[in-house]
Amino acid sequence: MDAESLFAGPFPALRGDRLLLRSLAPSDATALYHQFSDDEVVRYYDLDAFTDPQQGEHLVTLWLQRYEQRIGLRWAICRPEAPQTLLGTCGYNLWIQRSARAVLGFDLDRAHWRQGIMTEALQLVLSFGFDRMELNRVEAVVFRDNAASCGLLTKSGFTREGLLRDYEYLHGRFEDMHMFSLLRRDVST
Repeated sequence: MDAESLFAGPFPALRGDRLLLRSLAPSDATALYHQFSDDEVVRYYDLDAFTDPQQGEHLVTLWLQRYEQRIGLRWAICRPEAPQTLLGTCGYNLWIQRSARAVLGFDLDRAHWRQGIMTEALQLVLSFGFDRMELNRVEAVVFRDNAASCGLLTKSGFTREGLLRDYEYLHGRFEDMHMFSLLRRDVST
């Protein structure tokens, strides 16, 4: 599916057994501020802990703009019975259409860690990516020491391709990052 067809209709909602993935909304800014002001949540993230509620608003605006520009899709993760309560987000931070490739990103409020929420959310997002976006490759770059995200990606079928030494300058120092990928042929076998 080309970008014009995908973006012609409303933002695609995704439903799983326990989750609803919907479009982000300005009303999610407060929950995002709360989530990203937690030092443990941003420990392995490319952001410093939020200190101003406007940072939550900015993040919502950024992700909505990527959708409007047809270069990314970021879903709000919720429960179907509480669609206004944000648990976290996940999606494609960057969609390189010409290469049929996308860069995956995800986050979850600490109150919802280790409940299988992100595993289910990623399966919905990955299925959408391979089926509707016709992706060939999904990649994720993860902090070397982020065992939880490395485990989640491995459990979701990703392959760790290698270590990117001093790849990012974050939190006042250079950080090594793991490159993970999942190819269309990996999920079709």
